[in-house]
Amino acid sequence: MEWAVVLEYPGMQHLFCIWHVKENIKKMLHSKLEDSFDEFYSKFWQCRNADTLHGFEYYWGQFISFPNARLYLECYLYKCRFSWACAFTVTAFTLGIQSTSFVESQNACIKRVLESSNTSLYELGKVLMERNNEEQKRKQFEEWKHGTLSSTIVVTIFPAIESLVKCYLRLNVSHFLIEQMKKSLYYMASHSTVEEVESLIICELSQSKDMDGELDAVNLSAKCLLDRLERNTIEEIWKLSRVTSSKINHFVFLLSNSLYSYMCPLQQKKGLVCWHFYYLLNITEKLQFSLCLIAKR
Repeated sequence: MEWAVVLEYPGMQHLFCIWHVKENIKKMLHSKLEDSFDEFYSKFWQCRNADTLHGFEYYWGQFISFPNARLYLECYLYKCRFSWACAFTVTAFTLGIQSTSFVESQNACIKRVLESSNTSLYELGKVLMERNNEEQKRKQFEEWKHGTLSSTIVVTIFPAIESLVKCYLRLNVSHFLIEQMKKSLYYMASHSTVEEVESLIICELSQSKDMDGELDAVNLSAKCLLDRLERNTIEEIWKLSRVTSSKINHFVFLLSNSLYSYMCPLQQKKGLVCWHFYYLLNITEKLQFSLCLIAKR
């Protein structure tokens, strides 16, 4: 498929399904690493989820302690890093899609049931229906969870923007943006400086697949972003955190010409304006909302 994409769609960035990537890692390295595989697998996710080039190289360097995996890492995984590592895929507009997990989970159910040659078509259908019901319940729970948050706030703080997105954007996109506006009320912000960002400490390696909520990953992203920006274009720096906890600060750089820069997956992968923008929009005149901030669908 890799060569087919290159030939038929030259110039396009081919992204791998992360589900298949992790399954191939298990198949190729589990027997070679044996008892150390779990430690390696944890480090793989740290490397995969790092959203900056510096972060990726930092975590990739941890693989030196696994010599039995070196051949597979250097000859395959590293060469195709542009297709699976977040540091290289974070700017690709994917609407947040990163795997074929639903289809693969259905296939896994079928394979598990068909291991027994005595399985009837009725039993197979029953298993698939149960799997579908579990998925529906999970989706209903997610909708309820987000609905509980939004139902506590019935009046928007950006009526003009809400009217604009409802008028020109699809229902699901406008609904998501309005939820982000409401979510912004649960955060607080204060001014920061270049010196404070430079002094951030990378405390420890993250053990989470959700890098947005990990202190070391957030700090690393802020420092790397600062390195990429021209200092004379930075007008303000803000640090934002939840009202309930100021342990993790997300840094946002306000640039000249009402632009802003932040390592936000919503902004870069889905092309949507996140709660960071809306919060700052309410307290500073340096930002302006425009439909051009939202990627075309």
